[in-house]
Amino acid sequence: MEDFWKKLSEAKRRALLSDYDGTLAPFVEDRDEAFPYPGVIERLSAIRQSDTRVVIVTGRSAREILRFLPTDPPLEVWGCHGGERFLPSGELHTLPLTSAQRAALERASEIALALLPERRVEKKPLSVAFHLRGLSYDIGYQLKELLDTLCDCGLGLMPFDGGLELRILSCTKAMAIETIIAEEGDAAMAYLGDDLTDEDAFSAIKGKGLSALVRGEWRPTIADVWIIPPEELLSFLDRWIAASR
Repeated sequence: MEDFWKKLSEAKRRALLSDYDGTLAPFVEDRDEAFPYPGVIERLSAIRQSDTRVVIVTGRSAREILRFLPTDPPLEVWGCHGGERFLPSGELHTLPLTSAQRAALERASEIALALLPERRVEKKPLSVAFHLRGLSYDIGYQLKELLDTLCDCGLGLMPFDGGLELRILSCTKAMAIETIIAEEGDAAMAYLGDDLTDEDAFSAIKGKGLSALVRGEWRPTIADVWIIPPEELLSFLDRWIAASR
């Protein structure tokens, strides 16, 4: 870490990339109430003011994140696992779906709503997420069996912490990270994440920046360091501010 802070303090360009749910905000049963840890928004704003590019890379839709992290100007957000890119200027670029993919996602929603309450079926611009936290294993297994039949035309059923998601296989957080790395060149950068869906992002930044697992409980990971939120997360952000100055 000391080597990283030294590089950060000497760098001409910096980029802080982070997942949202479980990383900057705790998991809650109602995803509409998943607000960030107290102090996160203020620290992200201060980091931006210290010549750092701040980017959120999330499975949520890009515009949804702006409600939880209101800043002026808005943050850059890669939503839907890299399928959307929202720029601070207000531009939104979205990967197009084929007609077969749209039909499959709509059918997946119908299947899930026969098993789950509506609040547990999250329709996104490029995917459908099924939130299973707190439900029996049998329900999750039954849902997976039914949805596996839809995994063609470029779609895949992927696990995340607390559920399953049917989404475009070509949309990955690694794609977003690789694009940012190409744009930033030799900038000092880090990626913060908590979920299994963040492992491809950790892999993409390996050797080019710092990867940090932000999670209350340890799990196997290829990340470089482990940060326990919220105290260690806030300390990390404070250290970033200090090193940038």
